[in-house]
Amino acid sequence: MTDGALRLGRLELRAGFIVVAAAGMLFAPSGLVVTFLAAAALHELGHMAVLYALGGRVERVRVSAIGAEIVCRKERLSYKRELAVYLAGPVASAAVGVGCAFAARALASDPLYIFAGANVLLGAFNLLPCRGLDGGGALRIASLMAFDREVAALDWLHYAVGAALMILGLWAAANGGFNLALVWIAVWILIGRKDY
Repeated sequence: MTDGALRLGRLELRAGFIVVAAAGMLFAPSGLVVTFLAAAALHELGHMAVLYALGGRVERVRVSAIGAEIVCRKERLSYKRELAVYLAGPVASAAVGVGCAFAARALASDPLYIFAGANVLLGAFNLLPCRGLDGGGALRIASLMAFDREVAALDWLHYAVGAALMILGLWAAANGGFNLALVWIAVWILIGRKDY
């Protein structure tokens, strides 16, 4: 582990991820961190499956404290193919969530319901129109397809969503207990990654 990363083949676990995962294991309800990590892994596998199917290749998957990033080889996909790759993760999350919900109902399984909810929540969150999320990347590609440039409104939308999440997170923390997870997410959106 040099430069703050643990490498396992093409998987690169950044030090921040290891610290956040360990803290989550200590302080989050039992099994919740593992549930969300499994949902995130299936989400990323959805991206990778479509990427490979469309001729792209994964150089590595980098996992940090703020999410996963698929680093592709240098070849460029068409806009339509890149859009499909962006949307594949949320579609995979929704499909797994719906499938697990039906299975949970048939088996009367609370853990499957929780896993279904984690997948749906992760897929929906990733569709937010913000940089660093699948929704923001998909909107950027749609903008390039429609106008042959990135429209400035995407930046305004990114910051508006981040500000709304910050306000909602502070309100929820003040009225429902001291859980600042939504505030942390808003901070990540507002000052985190500047690219798509």
